[in-house]
Amino acid sequence: MGGKLFLLLIVASGAFIGPSGAGEKPDAGLITVACTSTLAIHSASETCSQSPEDLLGSALLAGEYLLEHQKDNGMFDYLYDPLLDRNLVDYNLLRHAGTCYSLVLLYEVSRDARYLRAAHRGLDFLCRHLKEPRPEHQDRDFRALVTGDPPEGNLGGTALSILALVEYRLSTGDRSRDRLLEQMGQFLRFQQEDSGQFRHKYLYDSVKESTFESEYYPGEAIFSLVRLYSIERDPSWLKTAEQGALWLIQQRDSQIDDSALNHDHWLLMALNELYAISRSSIFIDHGMRIARVIVESQRKEDQPSEWKGSWGDPPRCSPAATRAEGLVAAYFLALEGHRDKDQFLLPLKAAAAFIRRCQLTAGQVESLPNPEHALGGFRGSLEDWSIRIDYNQHAVCALLGLREILLEREEKSTATQGIRIPPQ
Repeated sequence: MGGKLFLLLIVASGAFIGPSGAGEKPDAGLITVACTSTLAIHSASETCSQSPEDLLGSALLAGEYLLEHQKDNGMFDYLYDPLLDRNLVDYNLLRHAGTCYSLVLLYEVSRDARYLRAAHRGLDFLCRHLKEPRPEHQDRDFRALVTGDPPEGNLGGTALSILALVEYRLSTGDRSRDRLLEQMGQFLRFQQEDSGQFRHKYLYDSVKESTFESEYYPGEAIFSLVRLYSIERDPSWLKTAEQGALWLIQQRDSQIDDSALNHDHWLLMALNELYAISRSSIFIDHGMRIARVIVESQRKEDQPSEWKGSWGDPPRCSPAATRAEGLVAAYFLALEGHRDKDQFLLPLKAAAAFIRRCQLTAGQVESLPNPEHALGGFRGSLEDWSIRIDYNQHAVCALLGLREILLEREEKSTATQGIRIPPQ
């Protein structure tokens, strides 16, 4: 393959835990970014079929990447540089939880027990980072996913852990962690104010309240509470979820312009499930608002053409995949509420095409130092060749979601073809 490859070395740092657990400070690492490379152009120029079979193939290939990069203790290679064939040693438990969730989804569509075993190992590792309350809150009997140094109970991390554990329970019938799930749900409830607003961190070394806020933690919490309700049918979980959603809709989002509205895929997924249960118009109306903003901000036609279907400048894989996850939820929300679901189909297909351009397939990895280790991974972007586990998580979930939509439409089409129209 001709042409020059220019490498830009960027120092990366963040709030992670180290391989030995919470509290280990991160080391800076090097991420390799391929700039104006013929490799990137080759990858981006490939055309992608959007059939259910092809979407499943891409998702399963990403699953193979995750299996290749899981350690015996359940951890994953968090960030891998395929151009240098090296791993960054830092870690992020929230993204670990999301990756476990995606592995269960892969098992559900493939019945390949390797994905289930990998999810089980990952969940075992995750559960070792759950912690009980401070002494003055022992009567609340909760468990929180702990991250950082000093240690902090993490609302979003606990929520994503619930999501993965619930999906594992639904897939296997394994009830051995039901008590733990209840305790984790109690942490989400403990973190909710009377207004419905959530506190995002719980400090273990201080009685003070953390002022940290994440745009995505509340949506993650609401979604996981609805999923917890789906297996336990405890109305208190549903009430907590509804109160959290109403605060976001009526307080956080009601006074801001669409241009400032968060493209919150987790909240969209939560609203889809809340509406299916309650039929409350406030949930579908807000879900349609978020989805409309996502669609309107998507790149329709642009130069370079391989950016079509993406968001941001320059576009990246994970933001496209998360928005696609949200649009999948919006499609089913519109279907359930008898709204225009078809408005989301073309944007979803365009997003899926961009996402799949970021995946390393056989043609792209053959010139890399360790092709088998890179195969199937989703890169940060068409130029950034670093592969992080959550890039794969979100891509898998988005592609499987679009596949489900296409299969649903095929079934309806087949059913319609079988209807005999009586003569006039």
